Amino acid sequence: MGAQQVRDRKHRHLDGTPSATRIGLVIGSGIEWAFTPCVSAFLEADYYSFNGTNVSFAGDLINPTPAFAVKTTQNVETLKFGVNYRFGGASGPAGSPY
Repeated sequence: MGAQQVRDRKHRHLDGTPSATRIGLVIGSGIEWAFTPCVSAFLEADYYSFNGTNVSFAGDLINPTPAFAVKTTQNVETLKFGVNYRFGGASGPAGSPY
C-alpha cells in the first residue's frame, strides 16, 4: 500500500488558484523475469484511488461568474511493462561483503 499527493492544475482565467490535497491508496501486483544476469523484464498492474474532495473556485474574471465548487474523485488503473538493465553484470549487489 502507499499514498500519493495530488495537486490540481492552475486555471489562469479564474480568480484565484484552486488547490487540493487528496489522500488515497495504491494496490498493485507484478512479476519480473531475468533473461540474463544483466537484463530482466517486468509486468506490473496498479490501482490508484483518491478520495473525493471539493475544489472551490472564486469565479471568472472575464465573464463575471459567482464562486462555485467542483467535487472530484479519481480512480486510475495502470498496466506497466518494462525492461531493466543491471550495470555491473553479475558481480552481486552493491555493498556485498565479498
